[in-house]
Amino acid sequence: MLDKLFKNKIFIFIFTFAIEFVMYYTFNHMNFGGRFFIPDMGLAPVFGLIFGPFGSLGFACATFVGEFYWGGNLFASSLDSSILFLVSIVAYKLWYLLPFKDLSLPKFNSLSNIFKFVTVMFISSLVYLVLLQISFAAFPEIIGDLYSLTSFMNQFSYAFNLFDFSIIYGLIFISVFNIFKIPLKIPAKFKTKLNIPYKFFLVPLALLIAFIVFGHSDNDIFTESIWSYLFFIIAFGSVILFNLNTFDVGDIQSSRYYSILEKIIVLFLVIMIFFSIGVFYEVLEIILGFSFVNKFNLKFLLMITIGLIIVLIMILTLIHIYFVEKLLTNPLKMLTEATNSYVSEGKLEYHKHVTFRLKNFMKSEDDMSVLVNSFNSLTDIIKTNLNSLKKSTIEKERFETEFNIAHDIQRGMLSSDFEEFSSKNPFAIYAFMNPAREVGGDFYDYFWVDDENIIFVVGDVSGKGVPAALFMVRTMHLIKNHSKFDNNLSDVYEQVNNLACERNTDNLFVTSWIGKLNIKSGELSFVNAGHNHPLIRRNGGDFEYLETSPDLVLGVMEGMPYTENKVNLNPGDMVFLYTDGVTEANNNYEGFYGEDRLENTLNNYKDQKLNIIISKLTEDIYQYCGTKEQFDDLTMLIMKFDGD
Repeated sequence: MLDKLFKNKIFIFIFTFAIEFVMYYTFNHMNFGGRFFIPDMGLAPVFGLIFGPFGSLGFACATFVGEFYWGGNLFASSLDSSILFLVSIVAYKLWYLLPFKDLSLPKFNSLSNIFKFVTVMFISSLVYLVLLQISFAAFPEIIGDLYSLTSFMNQFSYAFNLFDFSIIYGLIFISVFNIFKIPLKIPAKFKTKLNIPYKFFLVPLALLIAFIVFGHSDNDIFTESIWSYLFFIIAFGSVILFNLNTFDVGDIQSSRYYSILEKIIVLFLVIMIFFSIGVFYEVLEIILGFSFVNKFNLKFLLMITIGLIIVLIMILTLIHIYFVEKLLTNPLKMLTEATNSYVSEGKLEYHKHVTFRLKNFMKSEDDMSVLVNSFNSLTDIIKTNLNSLKKSTIEKERFETEFNIAHDIQRGMLSSDFEEFSSKNPFAIYAFMNPAREVGGDFYDYFWVDDENIIFVVGDVSGKGVPAALFMVRTMHLIKNHSKFDNNLSDVYEQVNNLACERNTDNLFVTSWIGKLNIKSGELSFVNAGHNHPLIRRNGGDFEYLETSPDLVLGVMEGMPYTENKVNLNPGDMVFLYTDGVTEANNNYEGFYGEDRLENTLNNYKDQKLNIIISKLTEDIYQYCGTKEQFDDLTMLIMKFDGD
């Protein structure tokens, strides 16, 4: 709610107008010994600093209404409110133009910001004094009743009044706004056609100060009316040009974080304010004890007393904050910067810089030393772990590269020239294999053994990863090589089994189904070495499981016999081979994909082309598994016999 209100320019105008109007009425009707004691005047630079131009305008309008309504003439009221408006804008611009360490919003979160705040208030008070002196010199009869300026010291008291109460109000308003996270006015990049280097404003400032210092002698040329008007034009013209000059503040730190240091500063200032109330009269009595002060107005002495107390408070505060920054907040800030550097950029070299700057804290035994030493130990551990992680990452990337190469090699070993292989022949064939990892243990193959016979085979090696892939490659080559030199599939698998058992230190084995089709007669010979039963579709019917007694898997025991079975295929018959990764595809809630669902899905797409059948089946499997990670390799092969 407060965010929206204080971002609204109209609300800012109303807010500052209301506060100044109430303050003006209150103190203008209280007996403080005359109008030289005007606390509301200190709101001008503070409202400008916090709210920008709209805050300055609200204050100036309230001042004009108050002065004009309660007896001021139109010209004097307009002139005074204009001076305060310009001074308010000067404070706003000075904060973002003075070359201090960090460019940030008004906050009491560092020694430099406190000193900067005091400097801005002092310069603003000086500008106010100059404008006031020049205005009175130029129009003494018109505005004399408003100010009752009878001496230089009485005139000077206005500047003290502005400085004293701007410090008090600034400490209150800025602290409250930051504590309650009320947004302050962030200046946008403001540029005009004016681009005057700010150092040139020192020239009119020097002339105006000379006028104030030397303009009170009765014989001085500066007292002549023409010179007063000239310096009036110089004064107002310079301030207006300053306020309208190029204002490009760049990036501003606008963090809403209320730091520990700000809390310490506010607490200390509250204590010092209560302390100053107690010593106020003692300080005033000391000042009155000097004989030369008798010629000064009591109201002037009152402002001097308040000013001295404020200076005393600020000096003690600056000393206090200096040690707080040195011993507490600066080390914490450096540790925070180092931590953020590790998190965002990974710059471990920053640790050396922090360690060097904090070396004095590492030798003590206080809480900060314990924290710094713990941080150093932590960064050493982080550095060691990051180095280990870096090495592990390099190794992982190397392994991934090698696995990708192995994956490409394995894929390249699997035949994919389906149309070319069956071109101008009475059959068609299609296959699919997707490993669960980069490389897998499943395989399929098809090849010619002579002009009338083709071999097609599917296998599944036990295990996963590289060992299974290597055993798979070896088994594929054994089957292919022996199939070309032996017509009996049972003899082929007996030889392959014996060779697979040799040097099988990992105790791997292979389930496999191999078929040999005579494309002239349609005779299909096959051997099942512990593999899943294939599905066969006859005479345009449905797919059904071709169940025979399977023999022992390959690679377990030498000298095992294998039985060759035979069936005859008619034109249009199809044979579907797969590995257990299909039927054992898992769903978190419904279990395995299963043989029944496989059979039903095949029959749903039995009249489609072979590649469509495999594609639809694969899609159904993945849809069934959902987000469940693929556990086993998926391998499928389908062959259709068309006959002559």
